[in-house]
Amino acid sequence: MKQNRKDKLPIITEENEHEYWIEFRKNLSPRIREAIVKKYAPLVKYAANKINISTKNIRDIEFEDLVGFGSFGLLDAIDRYDPNKDVKFKTYALTRIMGSIYDELRKLDSLPRSIRKDIKEVEKARELLEIHLRRDAKPEEIISMLGITMDKYNELMGYGIQSSITSLSGIFYTGDDADEISIMDTLKSSDKTNPEYLAEREAVKKQIV
Repeated sequence: MKQNRKDKLPIITEENEHEYWIEFRKNLSPRIREAIVKKYAPLVKYAANKINISTKNIRDIEFEDLVGFGSFGLLDAIDRYDPNKDVKFKTYALTRIMGSIYDELRKLDSLPRSIRKDIKEVEKARELLEIHLRRDAKPEEIISMLGITMDKYNELMGYGIQSSITSLSGIFYTGDDADEISIMDTLKSSDKTNPEYLAEREAVKKQIV
């Protein structure tokens, strides 16, 4: 495996990817993780484009929302992928990304419009603060900007990012190889309320939209 300068991310190719995965599982290298995110972030955009939303049933959903939902799936896939199993990461990740998007759409479809509106306000405030501050916005800064309590903020984040997997039972196939994987089998959620996890999701979104 070719080593790169310390100030550069590893270049992951089809030939060396398995070796990098083995190394990543041993030491959880942030640089390898970032390189994996960079390589596979386009899968989130691909999945978001593939999903056909019925605006009659689910209103106020934008492409960026789908990217955000899918970003959770990509990060979960990186956390949970086992390189020793006979499934390519692309297959596993794409299944998890699409499952995450569908899962969030089902949940949002059951939320009142007022709650969806409040969630969007939080996201807009976060984006504005990050543009102004040139760094990740802290929850305290977001609630100060919006004039809401931390309890309200946590409630909205819970609505926006909790997972429900009761109706996911389909099989997803990439078409690239013989890999076939159940969406239900991939959706064991990470702690999506963790601030570091949320910040990483925002970083993935910025690479895409």
